[in-house]
Amino acid sequence: SRMTLVYDGGTLIQEYPLQTRVRGNFSATHENKPYRIKFDDGKSHHMMKGSAHNESPAKAKKWTLINNYGDKTLIRNNIAFEVSRRIGMPFTPYSRNVDLLLNGEYRGTYQLTDWIGTDPKRINITEMAEGNTEGEELTGGYIIEMNGYAGNDPVHFTSAHGNPVTVHSPEDDIIQDVQFQYIRDHFNKMEDAVYSRDYTDPEKGYRPLLDLDTFLKYFLSNEFSNNTDMFWQVYMYKHRGDDHIYTGPVWDNDLALENDHSYYPANEQDRWTYTVRGAGNWRNLMTRILSDRGAMAQLQDIW
Repeated sequence: SRMTLVYDGGTLIQEYPLQTRVRGNFSATHENKPYRIKFDDGKSHHMMKGSAHNESPAKAKKWTLINNYGDKTLIRNNIAFEVSRRIGMPFTPYSRNVDLLLNGEYRGTYQLTDWIGTDPKRINITEMAEGNTEGEELTGGYIIEMNGYAGNDPVHFTSAHGNPVTVHSPEDDIIQDVQFQYIRDHFNKMEDAVYSRDYTDPEKGYRPLLDLDTFLKYFLSNEFSNNTDMFWQVYMYKHRGDDHIYTGPVWDNDLALENDHSYYPANEQDRWTYTVRGAGNWRNLMTRILSDRGAMAQLQDIW
């Protein structure tokens, strides 16, 4: 495929020979499809190369074009990413609005953004290889997603507490059985700690297994923009040699900012946004953490 991206008010045009495939779940049912794109030459490139203000931090092979079909303003995800940057998330996806021509046909305005993967300028964790099957090498890095659509993905599990989880990295053609078992068991261990009797204890509870700073920042940034999808897809990751599971990046905010009839008007709601919708039992887990007075105090400090 030949993809032409027009941006900066039509003053800049770039053409890329790319491989494209439709990505997403519900978003893929719309007439203008979301795409995952990959450079034809198999090499890594910056997007918007040479543009003073638009060049991507990451130099990579894979990128994402989000259609934002349900958001007629086309900017809700951009705003959510800006909130993510200001709240101090370790990684906020690069994002630029572009007009897309695919093989010469105009396909509309899209959001060009990072593909969620391992990279020094994306999720900065050690990339697993097939041979990393024992000792500290087995402990990371992993990218997972608590995901309402996990059953459609090639590598997934349902946690002990009923949450559907996709394993994104190592990718499905790399991951070994022992690696899958490790991250599944580690996720279950984290959940067990949240539901344990001593869960509020800084050492015996969940804090050694769940990084509370990124978890609460993810939560607060989504509550701030009243994103009713915040617990339908939650990216998480784990570093090698670190027991904590970290949360992020912020993603999928096209129904935020009063774009969901079930939470409109937002200023008249007397409940947390997260209670509206969630995959599995993720809302119960959030409620459990908010019942920890130490976590609530930390949330107020972030605010």
